[in-house]
Amino acid sequence: MKLISKLIGLTVLVAIVIFIKVNFYPSLESIDTKKLQVVSESVSPDGKYRLKTYLMGGVLLRSDYTYIGEIEYGNERRKVFWISGDKIDSLKWIDNKTIEIAGKKIDILSEYYDFRSDF
Repeated sequence: MKLISKLIGLTVLVAIVIFIKVNFYPSLESIDTKKLQVVSESVSPDGKYRLKTYLMGGVLLRSDYTYIGEIEYGNERRKVFWISGDKIDSLKWIDNKTIEIAGKKIDILSEYYDFRSDF
């Protein structure tokens, strides 16, 4: 009987964790940047890619601020970083397809950086 109670308790706990993750921990791609304020724009050295940085309220109760970086090329858009507010000043283009922010190099066509994974 105790084993069944423990299994039920564990199942409920896992269900709660999954619910919180899905509803309160959005993925980078799920963020709608159309509703956010653009705070900076930069163009790749070859002029093919445009990087827009958006200001977003914080992850926890909107008390701190974060930034979303989105690449535009043609009619395509791709989010490449979500970073905390104190790291945004370090953004620079390394080459036509690579940016560096907060010491992280990101291939804008295949990689992304989410500061929440650093914890």
